Amino acid sequence: MEFRAAAEMDKTSAEAHWGLARSFENLGQFHETVEALRQTAELNPDNLEAKTKLGNYILLAEPPQIAETERILADVFARDANFVEGYILKASILTAQRRSEKDILDVLNYAPGDQVFVPGKGFTIDTIFQTMERVSLVRLLFGSPF
Repeated sequence: MEFRAAAEMDKTSAEAHWGLARSFENLGQFHETVEALRQTAELNPDNLEAKTKLGNYILLAEPPQIAETERILADVFARDANFVEGYILKASILTAQRRSEKDILDVLNYAPGDQVFVPGKGFTIDTIFQTMERVSLVRLLFGSPF
């Protein structure tokens, strides 16, 4: 992996660690992804995308790392209170806390049936909740990826 070589050559390169994190993510290597995201966030505190990805990944741990994720989210919102991925991370935290669907929808400011747009895809909020239920079932049956 070219990003691995770049990260080894320059351990202070946030860009190399960010590329490495995305490569590990594409390969489904969860532990390596989390570590590379941690390095990216440490080296470039303004990379809010890396921070929110990290927060979502550590919520997959068993038990979910809610307190650490809340610290990440606070930092994200301190840097950009309008960062959309921050609101999605907040909804993920509420889901991990088993909060009500209404609480989660309030954070996202969506109602059931509304369209949620992801680049290249359109999902309804209902589809997202169905996906979260499937993830919970997979976690129950097979355990956490961590």
